[in-house]
Amino acid sequence: FAVLVRRRERGRDEEEGRRCSCPVSAVSALLEHFAMLQRSMVLGAVITLTVVAIVTLTVFATRFATIANPIGPGNLARGAASTLRHNDFELWNVTGVSARELAHDVTSGQPFGGVSTARGPDRLDPPRHAPIHTPVSILTVLAGRKASEPPAISFIENGMSSDNAFGMRQDYKTLPPDSLPARLNFWVRVHLKLEHDGKQYDCGAMLIGQGSYRTGTNDRTIQNNWWIGGKSCKKWSGSGIYCQCDNAILFFGSVESTHAMRVSVDPSFVFPLPPFVPVS
Repeated sequence: FAVLVRRRERGRDEEEGRRCSCPVSAVSALLEHFAMLQRSMVLGAVITLTVVAIVTLTVFATRFATIANPIGPGNLARGAASTLRHNDFELWNVTGVSARELAHDVTSGQPFGGVSTARGPDRLDPPRHAPIHTPVSILTVLAGRKASEPPAISFIENGMSSDNAFGMRQDYKTLPPDSLPARLNFWVRVHLKLEHDGKQYDCGAMLIGQGSYRTGTNDRTIQNNWWIGGKSCKKWSGSGIYCQCDNAILFFGSVESTHAMRVSVDPSFVFPLPPFVPVS
């Protein structure tokens, strides 16, 4: 009888132990699962923050590089880093152009890589009226962009005046007819030959340069603009410049752009022009 009592008590103790241990085991498992979940969440947050930091740094680095080294023809002047840039000057109604470099000047410390020409994509001309496709040739100057006074001074010393040099703006009416550049990024003197309407024209030595001016009411935006002139040329108000070439008078007219001019032959121009001077 005593043995049976002890067995019954032992069984009761084991049963109570099982009933007590089950909730404890469940709670322990739940706590362990919660701890693992918390560790996973912390790890995920760390990974997310790392990715966000990398993306942010990449965006800022790209933005800084774009500001310091803008890409493209460069009609907006940004930064003054010593960087060789493609500077494109467009001649509309021209199916071919040759520009042999004779001389150049550039802001001190800025690189210069020469002059090249190419046929560009057609443009819609006139831009804001009944448009027609017109051929375009491009003269490209490889040079840095930093405006300074010395290139503007040498531009004038090479025979340019308010009578034979023309500066381009998108709104040419804001540019006084007698103005000359006070600061230039660079200029080149080239032996300019054009093909217009199937005919060849030799315009002799002409100076083509790039400067800049401030736009807007707050004067915060700087726009690059081009200048063109020659000793055989004459400015015509604010609309363009006439040049005596070898066998015709060519008119380089404004298209209200900072980097493009429309070329045409004008046999009716009766005002005297300086004589054509061939380039040897």
